[in-house]
Amino acid sequence: MSTKSETMPRSNPKASLFSSAHERNSTRVKVRGFLGLPGEIRNRIYHYYFQEDFRCEIAARGTDLDHQTAHVINGLGIVTEDGVIVKYQEAPKPYTPPTVRIPRRLGHYTRVHGIQTSWLNSLCGLILVCKQIHCEALAFLYCKTTFVFAAPRRISNFIQVLPKKNLSYITKLHLHYASYGCPRRTKDCGWQEKHLASWTRACKVASKNFVNLQELEVWLQVNASPLRFNLRQSWLEPLLQFRRLTCARKFKDGTEPIGCTSHETTESPTPLQVVKVHFKTYWSSQYALARNAVPELADANTNLHHIFAQAISRAISGASEEESMADFNRAWAGKYQRWQHHLNFSCTGW
Repeated sequence: MSTKSETMPRSNPKASLFSSAHERNSTRVKVRGFLGLPGEIRNRIYHYYFQEDFRCEIAARGTDLDHQTAHVINGLGIVTEDGVIVKYQEAPKPYTPPTVRIPRRLGHYTRVHGIQTSWLNSLCGLILVCKQIHCEALAFLYCKTTFVFAAPRRISNFIQVLPKKNLSYITKLHLHYASYGCPRRTKDCGWQEKHLASWTRACKVASKNFVNLQELEVWLQVNASPLRFNLRQSWLEPLLQFRRLTCARKFKDGTEPIGCTSHETTESPTPLQVVKVHFKTYWSSQYALARNAVPELADANTNLHHIFAQAISRAISGASEEESMADFNRAWAGKYQRWQHHLNFSCTGW
């Protein structure tokens, strides 16, 4: 009589249903092509690919952002002594980087927008290849792109839609900021306050999110009346929000500069290296037209506007109020003192 152990067949491990999962030899798939290169080589290739600068204008249709130098035509059609007629020659056009304008509100994307998109005219098609290349090349694209804004709501919407990591890649920013004019009615003063508060809030959020900002260029149109040239004016409050990027580096003696709080001065600064301000008022355009009448007065007015623009740039860069206004006060009280009565602006609001 056979025992129970002899009647039951022994289990064969090779005949198990899960034996194939253990017996198969796993081989690593070797990545070939561009993604198979080391990361250092891929970064170098990205660097050469993004050598050209880009420009992204986030503004509504019809917004005039063209502040480039006008084309100068040389020659007046004069006949020289040799009988050679000087023809009209257009000066070389200034370099304009590849530009794309986004007029629609970010975050509200529909299939219609996708159909209307011209991908051949887009800034970069490399980020559309695959997910890995998208993640690797995105930092180069944001670093090489100059972002241009002309409205505070566009700035706020841009910061809300984009991830915070992408915002940290931005290094170049252009702002077109126009102050609110003097209201004729008292009930309209609320619009002036809302305009200033909106720009101040947008610039404050931008200065906190663009942590690697290196270049800032501002086109400032002041419509205030009376016009006062000092750094304590309310229309300068939005631009002074960017002082937090450099004020900690400039003040190490414990003093608290204007525009920065005590806890902000202890933070590590970001490499904001270039600040340029283009300053324009009603009086600058008016005296520019009257240059032929009194050339010395027109030059004084133009130079004072230019010197005050430099003062604003120094203030944003982290200089103190006295250091920023030193050149303007020196020119106002010295070289252009005789024109103070004729100019419609001064330190006290003439």
